[in-house]
Amino acid sequence: MGALRDGIRRILDLWGFVVCPMVRMIAPCGAVAFAATAVAHHSPNVHFDRNDVVEIEGVLTEVEWRNPHIQLTITTHDESGNEVAWQVEESNRNVQLRRGVTEDDYQVGEVIRVAGFRGLRNRTALFATNTLLASGRELLGSTASGARWTSDLVMTKGDYQASKLGIPAIDSNSLFRVWSVAAETHLPGTSPYGYSVGRWEGETLVVSTTDIDWPWFDQSGVPQSAALHLVERFSPSEGGQHLDYSVEATDPAVFTETVRMQKRWSWIPGEEVKPYDCSYERDDL
Repeated sequence: MGALRDGIRRILDLWGFVVCPMVRMIAPCGAVAFAATAVAHHSPNVHFDRNDVVEIEGVLTEVEWRNPHIQLTITTHDESGNEVAWQVEESNRNVQLRRGVTEDDYQVGEVIRVAGFRGLRNRTALFATNTLLASGRELLGSTASGARWTSDLVMTKGDYQASKLGIPAIDSNSLFRVWSVAAETHLPGTSPYGYSVGRWEGETLVVSTTDIDWPWFDQSGVPQSAALHLVERFSPSEGGQHLDYSVEATDPAVFTETVRMQKRWSWIPGEEVKPYDCSYERDDL
């Protein structure tokens, strides 16, 4: 059993999980779709309207190459000939680098085309779904429904993983990250991340989280109450190639039944998990 637990810790660590030796308390500390403060300003559902897709073409005048989203300023002209500066958000820097897209692909002064969700408050803001780079390649965002202008596409996240593993492309969204500290008793009060306790059930790491002080259950604005209880399970496949993840959410004040979600990550040997230095100071969305 000891070797198995060491193995799952190794897998979690390689995939970007931060897991200390198994102790009494485990608390989530990274971006997670179910209860995390970071989600609010990263989500296209909070500041942008998925039902209002617009397309712009103009001169790239500014690039901020950073996480959680690359930020572009594109200057266009309205019907009266007046300049309009569009604020565009794209995928994060780490994702783009893995797909072979670098800062050199965004040259100030070049003409690019972008389609995406229009801002709810700032009507000249976009969350990009598709970007046609000056090179002629089209970049698909995580919310894109497919190619819009050309078949010459930049590698998607799923294609990248498939190329490394030699398997069909699968979904590869953000990682869930946990950290552990020793705690013998329940911590007082609540927090945006809640209070989590981990235990082993055979080969599976089970994390139970309560006392979450955060108003939304997901990125689309579904509410949650203080009664929310999350039970997450991390199970390595035989041989350690995959990590299966599931979560059960119960909240009698919001849901009529238990909400269940599942996900799988694949380990890519030799892959480097790059630092995710989140920098976000915008208030114009």
